[in-house]
Amino acid sequence: MPIQRKYLLLTALWLTLLACSLTGISTPPPGSETPPLSQTIPASRASSTPAESIPSQVHPTATAEIASGDPCPQVYESMDAIMSSCPTTCELAWFDHDFDIVFDDAAGLPAYACQDGLDPDGGVNQRLAVYQALRAMAALSFDQPLPWTDLDLYAWLRNAIDGIRLTTTLVSYCCDPQNRIVLKADLLSQPSQAFWYDPQYGIGVANLVGLIVHEARHAEIGGHTCGHDDLTLDELGAWGVQYYYFTWLAEHTPAGVLTLVQIQAAQYDAQVALSRICNP
Repeated sequence: MPIQRKYLLLTALWLTLLACSLTGISTPPPGSETPPLSQTIPASRASSTPAESIPSQVHPTATAEIASGDPCPQVYESMDAIMSSCPTTCELAWFDHDFDIVFDDAAGLPAYACQDGLDPDGGVNQRLAVYQALRAMAALSFDQPLPWTDLDLYAWLRNAIDGIRLTTTLVSYCCDPQNRIVLKADLLSQPSQAFWYDPQYGIGVANLVGLIVHEARHAEIGGHTCGHDDLTLDELGAWGVQYYYFTWLAEHTPAGVLTLVQIQAAQYDAQVALSRICNP
């Protein structure tokens, strides 16, 4: 079934609101700074929570295995399988080891909690959404290398930035003085952030990953080169790599990882990013 146009327009609006609008690598806006794939998870959200999932507010401590940089032995059959399950103890510790993940008190976010991929009260947990995005990035594989790096998506992100920070900011941007990308916290409270792609809203965690990719690219090459846009696709700027991320999702993921509707959404999101190239 074709994706309804009104939901596609919401995608473009979400990207515009959430993505940075600055022409260079940003410093925090005034006043915004606060003090310092083994086991297969079934795709159905109705399935039981995996044994290693953390359906509570207790945050695990990194283990010796994680301290060595070893990835967690998990295999997921689809993006929906990731979104319908909770991060394991190993995964949470792994991500906290690799990134300085900060949730500012000023944002007033609920404590981390997860049950079958959702907050136990059935709502969206912004902290969980960040970890789900990292799980997806770690799990994604493509049949061709990404155009801007020889690394896989997660390894590239780990090399590009030092952390992720959710706070009360007008726009998401790169980066704070600790080389953390800064995400607008309240936009991660949308119901769509509980799903890889939510047809009702036309967005999902797939778009959050796109935002993370966009902002992390700024840490490597600087700001936009054509106002708030990129001058060319060949320069592989923030909009360029966002375009290629969605294109690789649509065209280079293994069969079964995405549904047809999710592929169509990625194709559309690629075109939205391409429209931000002045001379494509």
